[in-house]
Amino acid sequence: MCTCDHFAGQVLINISSTLAAPFTKVTAHGNLSGPFQQPMAGNTMQDLTRNDWTLIESKAKRIRVQMGQEIIKEGTRIDHLYVLRSGSASVELEGTISRAVIATLSAGDVFGEMAFLGDSTATAAVVAKDDVDVDAIWANDLRDLVTMFPGFGARFYRSLAVILAQRLRETSRELLREMTKKR
Repeated sequence: MCTCDHFAGQVLINISSTLAAPFTKVTAHGNLSGPFQQPMAGNTMQDLTRNDWTLIESKAKRIRVQMGQEIIKEGTRIDHLYVLRSGSASVELEGTISRAVIATLSAGDVFGEMAFLGDSTATAAVVAKDDVDVDAIWANDLRDLVTMFPGFGARFYRSLAVILAQRLRETSRELLREMTKKR
């Protein structure tokens, strides 16, 4: 099965996942890992096709962030979705005494999606662990792409749902582990 989307006068053809496995990550050079690799666990947009990434990249702004700088500040309103292109970053929550690192992100990982979906503030800080390149995609641009290309929208939101479901599973496991330690 094949779906077609029109973009800037060109026809982009997307092969359905029944014919080819989705790509897993965007590499530091802007290329998708693959071809036809199975998705890996993590924060990747595993259902997006090459054409979907082309649409996203057409709206993205590349930002260079130095080690130790915050990419997202906890509690602030954000209006971008981010894709880590190179380097690594930590997701951190402010505690009463210090910050707790709750996750580590690597090239290809997506973050800022909870605020994007909820149109709200960041629930955690994201801090560059080394010099990183990040693509920032304005939320309104993404919403416009979803409206213009419904197939892209379905794959995009499914990918976000998979990321959030994985995080919920991991958080539930960690909570259970902590609860059983205290008994």
